[in-house]
Amino acid sequence: MPSGRQPSLERLTETLTAFGAVTGDVSDTLVDANRYAGKKRISGPSSLDVAWVDAQLRNGQRYALTDSPYIPDGDFAALNSTLSQGRDMRRAVVVNLPISYLWLKNRARELREAINRAGVPVALTVEHASDSMGVQAVVRGLVHVLGAEPPVLLLRCDASAVVAIPYGAAGGAIGTKTSLRHLYPLPAPGAKGGGRPARVAVWVPRLLSYKSLEVVADVVQYPGIPQYLVCDCTSCDGLTLDRVTDEAQAYDHSLRALMEFATTRLGVERSPALQRLAFYEAGKSAQFAHMDIESSTGVPFEAPAFLGAWKVAYEELNA
Repeated sequence: MPSGRQPSLERLTETLTAFGAVTGDVSDTLVDANRYAGKKRISGPSSLDVAWVDAQLRNGQRYALTDSPYIPDGDFAALNSTLSQGRDMRRAVVVNLPISYLWLKNRARELREAINRAGVPVALTVEHASDSMGVQAVVRGLVHVLGAEPPVLLLRCDASAVVAIPYGAAGGAIGTKTSLRHLYPLPAPGAKGGGRPARVAVWVPRLLSYKSLEVVADVVQYPGIPQYLVCDCTSCDGLTLDRVTDEAQAYDHSLRALMEFATTRLGVERSPALQRLAFYEAGKSAQFAHMDIESSTGVPFEAPAFLGAWKVAYEELNA
């Protein structure tokens, strides 16, 4: 939905109808009103719209996502207001909590206590200038909050939405484009915009990260590097990812590859402990691959910080 403004119930119906025409089912869909994002974001204590919730439930969704405001760091009034309003609706809701990353970094205990008091399922949408899950203290705080009594989901994220599941997350959502994988802070006064310039990127399974089409096209030319850029998803079928040349292809590939990534790593026969171990080992391999590409090509190729943050989280949990 468009950021900042009051969500349109007509647009909601149109969106779900279009989505249902592709998937055949909208029951497990969550629709984000997105009032907390953009230059016109709603911030601080704000009334939630029960009509927005009811419209989602009438359209066949099992749970409705609240049209929550942005909750600045330390704004307990906004946090408690949002949680209590969601609880008092007495409907099948997931209360969206669009929060500054500092809540998880510095106030994880208070956040978890507030969620427990409300006793309602919540979804965390975490604001950060780049990737909130690349900050070790944020991941540590998230692991603590995932231990709350009500279900906790992680939205507007990248692969961390999948990695978080064996740590206790009830579900997650990976953005299909950069702006939907992140919640960027408002730009400083006088600045032209927030976030980084958008570039078309593809999910690279063997690197456990998104890479821009330009970067893929560059490094694939070096000897020994294509092995890291091979993809076995149903769209690629063993080809290297330089075959992807536009946004439509990138979307199709990334969606299929991420679904297979989640299915493989979260196999139902595996316990959460084995799932965490699988992610840990895959993360170490991906970090090595980044180092090998950089040392072999001379092209700066830093591994995404979330790989290291989740690696430490696993080691701390198993210490």
